[in-house]
Amino acid sequence: MGKGIVKLGEGQWATKDGKLLAAKETNGRFKNAEFTVTRGSDATYTDKDGLIKRVSAPRNRNTTSSNTLDLFVLAGQSNAMGWLGNASGYPPQEPDLLDSSIKLNYEQIGTTSKSDGWQTLGPQQRQNYGEIFGPEVTFSRLLKRGGYNPAIFKYTEGSTSLADDWRAPGQSGHYDTMVTKFNAAVLDLQNQGYTVNIAGFIWIQGEQDATDATDASNYQSNLNAIISDFRTNVASNSTLEFVLGVDEGNPASNISAIVTAQTNIANGDANIVRSSMVGLEKADSTHLTPAGIIDHGKRIYDSMFDLASAEPRIDFTDNTDGHLLLEPESTNLIPYSEDFEQWTSSNLTPTSGQSSAITSSNDAWLFTATAILANVTLSVSSSGANTLSVFAKAGTQDGIFIRFSGSSNPRAAFNLSNGTLVGSGGGVTSSSVEAFNDGWYRISITGTDNVTDARIYVADSTGNFVSSGNIYVQNAQLEALPYPTSYIPTNGGQVTRDAEIVQRESIDEIDIPQEEGTIYLELKEYKQNTEIFNFDRSTSNSIHVGTDSNGVLKVWGYYEPSGTGTSVQVTLSANTSKVAIAFKNGSFIVYADGEEELNTSTFVWTPTDSIDRLYFNRGGYVASQGLSKVKALRIYKEAFNTTQLDELTS
Repeated sequence: MGKGIVKLGEGQWATKDGKLLAAKETNGRFKNAEFTVTRGSDATYTDKDGLIKRVSAPRNRNTTSSNTLDLFVLAGQSNAMGWLGNASGYPPQEPDLLDSSIKLNYEQIGTTSKSDGWQTLGPQQRQNYGEIFGPEVTFSRLLKRGGYNPAIFKYTEGSTSLADDWRAPGQSGHYDTMVTKFNAAVLDLQNQGYTVNIAGFIWIQGEQDATDATDASNYQSNLNAIISDFRTNVASNSTLEFVLGVDEGNPASNISAIVTAQTNIANGDANIVRSSMVGLEKADSTHLTPAGIIDHGKRIYDSMFDLASAEPRIDFTDNTDGHLLLEPESTNLIPYSEDFEQWTSSNLTPTSGQSSAITSSNDAWLFTATAILANVTLSVSSSGANTLSVFAKAGTQDGIFIRFSGSSNPRAAFNLSNGTLVGSGGGVTSSSVEAFNDGWYRISITGTDNVTDARIYVADSTGNFVSSGNIYVQNAQLEALPYPTSYIPTNGGQVTRDAEIVQRESIDEIDIPQEEGTIYLELKEYKQNTEIFNFDRSTSNSIHVGTDSNGVLKVWGYYEPSGTGTSVQVTLSANTSKVAIAFKNGSFIVYADGEEELNTSTFVWTPTDSIDRLYFNRGGYVASQGLSKVKALRIYKEAFNTTQLDELTS
């Protein structure tokens, strides 16, 4: 049946060093081809043993508790400072007031504008100007929402050159002074009881060196010296991540030499990246407006997380072969998902330290009812489609009742002896039950309602409240989505898990078919508004598999005859799991679960540019980043006929 060019999954999912490995067939043998997973936060999945495991975000995040701080350095000249970032344009605080939980230590070199040790994130004094802010605000807020516990050490001065002001290590310049003050600031945090994880360094500087040809020519070696010294003698981390930046549009005559030097450094080190300032709103020839500074912080954050791929998630929920788990961004709105003593209890006694077959540790809770309407409540705020989920197991009672409160109070009861829904109401639009080890279930309800609290009640097997008895509970989650996603642990604040993309660019070396081919995709699950798979090049022809706003699976083939964007598409049956697409110029055939869904000769496949990338969950063409579970992908080098497609998908 044709030669398999690329294979992923089918019980052969493999990962190495944070990469997803695909098998490429060559002369009857397979070689590994790496796919990168991009996700800026930790995430969970279900492993082969049925236990919930965590996989990491990019490398330098080591936060394990509220007493561990992820410390980032922001240093350089005026665009690192935020020279014209008038505090009147300071971005409004988030609903959960993130700034008060982020530590800041700043100094504007040579002035009295500096913090007295560590303070919380906020506007800073600029001598003879008033209050300003820099890119650290957006950057650190994004870190906090991504599950980090950030602290920012900011050390800046406008119009300073690396050659004459910052100088090389050991030459008594700004750099040496910064290191001394940085070490003192770290010691201060440690004396306060914190564990400090030096997580990254942002260097926004170079415009002043660009005013002198000699300084510009020495910039690369001077900056390399600082990077090497900080990694070796300060952070004790040879792979500490650096983000480099400079205003590419600065009028200085040698600015292109600075950009080239930073680019050369980044190209030569997998843990260094440049962050561009092109297109950011400016107040003058080089300084950013407050709006530009806000965007600059986001760019720095995005650049930091482009440095290292997150670990892929091969999930084994209800599937012994495993599937590639891809999900949208979601936030657990419950600040304490595991510590139920922090909730408001009414007629219920929660007891910690119970055994759990979900995480293989004693982190479950025993909920003991002492009166009718035993419940646990928590004040949260969300509106629209919301899903409440919790892990539960029968104790002396074998029922649980959950709800979130609003105008209609969506609610449901479940029998924990067999994992069945026994009743629902209040505008519940859907519910789900997933079975785990040793009698544990994850139960969930979804409703469209304003949320004011989330509740858990002890019940009997029919869902009636009880005045005695107990059940086991852990891992509560409330998220603003119409379905539950993988568990997001929280401990004192809401935590966001970023959306993820799996991609392979520059794929010529794995011999992807160009003139014709067949794509086979096997899916376990998918939700609405999801671009599951994307096979294309930077322009013109492309093939996509995704879902619409109702979760209906579709296949699109895009082409551009005479420069006009045109497509063929087909809607597939509900619960389709196996899809095959055969393509070549003048033919586009789609089979799903052994049935022909589309066979057209109007398709124009003219790949004047090479097919150069494969994506999972990219978004942007057909739909957005959503939830999909992919069991297998195969790409063949020939367009199969209908008999072969029927056999492949049956």
